[in-house]
Order: sequence, then structure tokens, then C-alpha cells
Amino acid sequence: MIALQSVTKHITDGRRKIPILDDVNLFIDKGEFVSVIGPSGSGKSTLLNILGLLDKPATGSYVFAGESVLSLSSGRLAAFRNQRIGFVFQMFMLLPRMNVLENVELPLLYSSLSRRERRRRSKEALAQVGMLEKTGQRAIHLSGGEKQRVAIARALVNNPELILADEPTGNLDDDAKHAILHIFSQLRRQGRTIVMVTHDVESARIADRCLRIHGGRISAYDFGVGSPAPAGLAALASPSAAASATVPDGASDRAAATASDGSAAPGLTSAGARPDDREEARP
Repeated sequence: MIALQSVTKHITDGRRKIPILDDVNLFIDKGEFVSVIGPSGSGKSTLLNILGLLDKPATGSYVFAGESVLSLSSGRLAAFRNQRIGFVFQMFMLLPRMNVLENVELPLLYSSLSRRERRRRSKEALAQVGMLEKTGQRAIHLSGGEKQRVAIARALVNNPELILADEPTGNLDDDAKHAILHIFSQLRRQGRTIVMVTHDVESARIADRCLRIHGGRISAYDFGVGSPAPAGLAALASPSAAASATVPDGASDRAAATASDGSAAPGLTSAGARPDDREEARP
């Protein structure tokens, strides 16, 4: 579904070019959940921005579901991004004075759907993350975990082909973090295609495959043979246990609500790489 080939990106410091992504080749199948780990400044967010069509590489190609997307006009890129890609951000990016339902509905405002249909789809997305009872509450009054669940619902409302998550648990306490990871595990079982960047190895474990980015280059990440999942993710590691679990409501979200000026809207099955991985990683 996703194919990045020979992708490079750099910044210029005076006369010097500093590589951010260096000859990256990445292939992601439909329905696959891939996590990407790496330290700050390693190129994780740049990679996600390119996958989300928020930025363009200096060189290389990007094919999304059979379509070469780098040659699209800015107008077509915006429409493509809105209709086919869902974003989940570390800082939530909710409009604080809007209520939960209005925030989730935002991506649908650019469609030709009726108001009634927009509301129906928004409520359906909220139900998936256990936030349907909070539809009338303003975002400013939500806890951190609740805000992130609303952000996930907003990402789902257009039924996107690809979900991109940038450090989705980075601002959450342990209870809220595990609730969010459980939602991503549910989405994985639904066959969603997900790319999540994180610095947290514990979070990365729930993906089908984990990659490491360092110095602008991607390689397969191995958690270690027989390496146990952390206790907090035991239920997520077991399909039967995860299937019987329910998404907790706001009672488990103990992270404090962020300041209103920090929110604004912009437009285990495998412990490592698959044995049959194609050449998405340089040796």
C-alpha cells in the first residue's frame, strides 16, 4: 500500500547540508501496523510528515495505494490528505472552545455530507473510542487521555486508509497511555493501516513490526528473542484478553488537562521485523 523509495530530506546550515532522511526505503502492506522508534532529532517526525503529505522529500518517490502522490497539485494533495489519511498528534490539536462532537466533525466540514450525516459519523467514531457520552463537553475540560481519544475519533471519522500517530502517548500517564494503546490494538485487529512514531519501546511493542530510525536511516528493530512484554501491556499481547477488554471511560484518564492555548487544530504479534521483509531497511 505504501512505498517510499530512495527518499532523502535535508536542512541547510549555511553552506552545509545536514541529512534528516538518508536514502530511506519503506514498504508497508495494507492492514499492517508499523511502529518507528528513535531518539529526538532522528527524523521520525520528518518521515511521518512525508507519509502524511505535509512535507515533500528532496529526492525519491512515494506511492500510496498505487498512486504516485508527490506530483499532485497542492489542492489535490489537501483533498487526498483529508479524505484518505487520519492524523493523531502528541499535543491533541483540538479546538478548546468547541465541544467533543464539533472537534470530531471538523474533517467532514470539507465534504458534501449533510449536517445530519456528519453528526452520525462523528458519533460513530466517538463510540469506537468510548467517548460518546462526552459529545457536548468542551475540549478544554477534558483530561489528557480523553483529549487523545477524541483526537483518535477525529482521525477515524473519514474512514481513512492510513492512520499516522506522532507520539500519541507522549503526554499521558500510565493509565491513560494503556487505554490509548488498547484503542490502537483494536484498530489493528480491524485491519487498519497504522504508522506510529514513538520514543517509547513499550508502546512500540503493540505493532506488527518495529523499525528504528537513527541518523536518517531505517533498520529493523529487534526487541530480543523471548523478551517479555511489560506487565502493563500483558492484555494487549493476548488477542483473547484484548478482545474481551473494554475501552475504559474517563475514569482511567488521570492525566491533567492541558492548557487551552496548547490545543489548536491543523487542517504483539511480532517483536520486530518480519522474516520476509522486503528491502525497506538498509543493512
